[in-house]
Amino acid sequence: MNIKTITLSLSILLLTSCTHYIYISRCIYQQKSVIADGKPNEWKLPLKFYDDKSKLQYTVSNDFQNIYVCIRATDQKTQYKIMRAGMQLWIDTTGEYEHKVGLLFPLSNSLRKTNPNEMEAPPKSKQDVSAYKNKFLNGYKEMELAGFNTGINGMSPIKNSAGIQAAINWDTTDIMTYEAIIPFKTFYKDSITVHDSLKLFGISIIVNALQPPESKHESAGTGGGMPGGGMRGAGGGGMHGGGGHGGGHSGGADGNSFLYETNSIKMLFQLSGAKPKASSEYYTK
Repeated sequence: MNIKTITLSLSILLLTSCTHYIYISRCIYQQKSVIADGKPNEWKLPLKFYDDKSKLQYTVSNDFQNIYVCIRATDQKTQYKIMRAGMQLWIDTTGEYEHKVGLLFPLSNSLRKTNPNEMEAPPKSKQDVSAYKNKFLNGYKEMELAGFNTGINGMSPIKNSAGIQAAINWDTTDIMTYEAIIPFKTFYKDSITVHDSLKLFGISIIVNALQPPESKHESAGTGGGMPGGGMRGAGGGGMHGGGGHGGGHSGGADGNSFLYETNSIKMLFQLSGAKPKASSEYYTK
């Protein structure tokens, strides 16, 4: 038995003897030009992945210049939590899930400097929902960036000279769509080549928790966040307004415990160097 056979046998033994697997998917090669406008015209629906904890659909794609993320929320409570508490998107170019390069968008209510009493409770009537969305769309002009190249980080317009873009909008069926465009040149290299097609990126999507009702006297209407400024990332610099209470919270008397939980999605994606001819998804240790 030669050394290659022994190595392969040991690898198979390790894979079959462990119960923990990491799901890896190849990014879709993005052939259509994407406009970050919150309209899923460039995406195949329904989106490729679904997370039952956060109730989000999502897809990650790339071309040679950019990585693209599309997220869809059909659930109104999920939409409310995203709008009020904010959402984080992190990229780890080492194939892990560290908070290396990220954007916080939308910002929490506190970072958008809204009235603390705004959006205090989820809207109920159709008229309330419409007014709520319009108020949000008129107020979400900024995002926060961390871990990017020098001169890019901090508060930034949702469309900026670096080419990093983000947007949220709704369709006629009240489904929320989030889109982000992140140029490789802002954090990795000027553009990728076919040799990068084996590169693994760790992608984390974090929906922040709302502040529980019993803590409103401490930070009324701030939309989540740990004491001292919230989650940290990008070598300690991090973003403000990070997710609230880790694995969840009992909620309040209203029973909306989902609103007071931080939801995290973690996936490994293999970059695409060209349009894939066949599915290359697989499970690996």
